Amino acid sequence: MGAFMTALARHATADVDVFLVGGTSAVLVGWRATTIDVDLVMRPESDAMLRAIPMLKEQLHLNVELASPDLFIPVPPGWEQRSPVVTRIGRVTFRHYDFVARALAMTPRVSAMIDRLKHALSDRYRGAVITALGPTDARSV
Repeated sequence: MGAFMTALARHATADVDVFLVGGTSAVLVGWRATTIDVDLVMRPESDAMLRAIPMLKEQLHLNVELASPDLFIPVPPGWEQRSPVVTRIGRVTFRHYDFVARALAMTPRVSAMIDRLKHALSDRYRGAVITALGPTDARSV
């Protein structure tokens, strides 16, 4: 991840905040060993940095996307200030995108996964869950 951040920062012509989302943050805080996806958002956007991304994707064999929770849900005001700094390289401050906003963005996906899981249960397993929970607790299953 450091190679990508350093290479991207070389293209900055003004001060820019780059907010990292998803697997990138997981790698940087040690929750995951690697990622091939780099989701980010820039404030303000830098034309030079945006033009460099396709070349960096090729060179570093990464999938880089401009994606952030505010594309999917309204995020609480002040997310920029709540986004912890990872490091500063040249004119670029790299930050983790606000963890609260990211958690809120995950809620609909988690809910959808639970719904798919409920529908995927066979009648045999559904019956076992209802027996284990009791009829009152199992109404949502």
